[in-house]
Amino acid sequence: MADIQVASAAATDSPRSLNDGQWCVWTNTTTGYIFYVNSSDDLVFLKSTDSGATWGSGQTVRTGTVIAFAVWYDQWTPGNSGTKIRVAYIESGDDDVFYRDLQTATDTLGTDTTVVALSTASALGGPRITITVARSGVVYVGGTIDGGAEEFFESS
Repeated sequence: MADIQVASAAATDSPRSLNDGQWCVWTNTTTGYIFYVNSSDDLVFLKSTDSGATWGSGQTVRTGTVIAFAVWYDQWTPGNSGTKIRVAYIESGDDDVFYRDLQTATDTLGTDTTVVALSTASALGGPRITITVARSGVVYVGGTIDGGAEEFFESS
């Protein structure tokens, strides 16, 4: 198969994840999602249903100054047959960490929820965030901001 340009926006906008600026989730051989922070600092995703040959328009997960994010697909957890993509992100406008899920069966976004309220959040000093779902179904979000001055680890 020839190389495919996913989308010029996803390829050129600011990297804000720990995975070179984008997170890809494939739910099957034909359906994929790419999450990234656009030039307006909004967290968005694109979806393909034809193995990446074409991609839909950007759908906003969070409008605001997102400085770092991470995703976890339910089926990356052994024994989990769920269909949600879990998204955790640090937003410097509110200086907080947020969580939202995307139900891939319907492409419906869940409620934007505050994970932890922090005092400041800056892109300087390498903000870090990670998310995972345990076999029990508990969602864990952890990370650090402000060059390690503020750390967090929360569970659902």
